[in-house]
Amino acid sequence: MTTAPAVSPPAPAQARACLIRLGNALYAAEVRFAREVVVFDEYTQVPLAPPHLIGVANLRGRLVPLVDLRPLLGLEPARATRGAKALVVERDQLTAAFLIDDVVGLEPLERLTAPDPDEGEFIAGHLERSAGAAVLLDVSRILTATTNPEAKVSAATAAMVTRRPATSARTPASTPPTANPASRQNR
Repeated sequence: MTTAPAVSPPAPAQARACLIRLGNALYAAEVRFAREVVVFDEYTQVPLAPPHLIGVANLRGRLVPLVDLRPLLGLEPARATRGAKALVVERDQLTAAFLIDDVVGLEPLERLTAPDPDEGEFIAGHLERSAGAAVLLDVSRILTATTNPEAKVSAATAAMVTRRPATSARTPASTPPTANPASRQNR
């Protein structure tokens, strides 16, 4: 008689959080939503956009909204400059880049506590750690509020939905260009 060793099913992957710093505060985003950390040397500002929408950036040929989380969290807005560091997040084909100051590391999603009722709609809870608690962001709600046209957000934010192609604001080709009188000299 031969016996085979018992095969145990693989242990489920432990959920983790990506710890990020916004100013002096520590925040966390679930790793399942985080795609990468990038540095944007250039981005385009969006006229008449809400305070949390800094602009759009080109991420390997795809336009993504660059979102400042601070106004959504009741903090002073950041001053985005060249070399803006961002955490790219994605859920249900909605993508955005959250402006961050730094990435601190990864932590297991253990010892979670519920958010206080007065903390706001974008807080999912608190991640208790030996080095101090981190505020867990509700990435789904933030993405919906900043990129979903059905959500109650401004028209400028709704135009940033990455699933929809951009429309052109050019004048029709039949419209003659305005001539510059200075260019007619010396003909």
